[in-house]
Amino acid sequence: MDLGFRFVVVESDLRSVNTKIQSGETDYSEIGSFIWDAKLLAENFISCHFNFSDPNGNQMAHAMTLVGKRRFDDRFWVEITLESPSLC
Repeated sequence: MDLGFRFVVVESDLRSVNTKIQSGETDYSEIGSFIWDAKLLAENFISCHFNFSDPNGNQMAHAMTLVGKRRFDDRFWVEITLESPSLC
């Protein structure tokens, strides 16, 4: 939101998290508050898709996680793409 993104794709290698976020039901599990926050934040974008990515094919994300565990500041992986004419 602060970076000005309007169309967002969030990828996770946890299929259960994606399923819970995309569900219309309230989640009462241990991670329910995180799921609720994700749903609430998604409403701030014109388009926000939550995609599942195979953990075996997501080596870059895991490498970034290992680096992130040793850092105390926030880091983000951002890929700039052209806006789809059908979404504008």
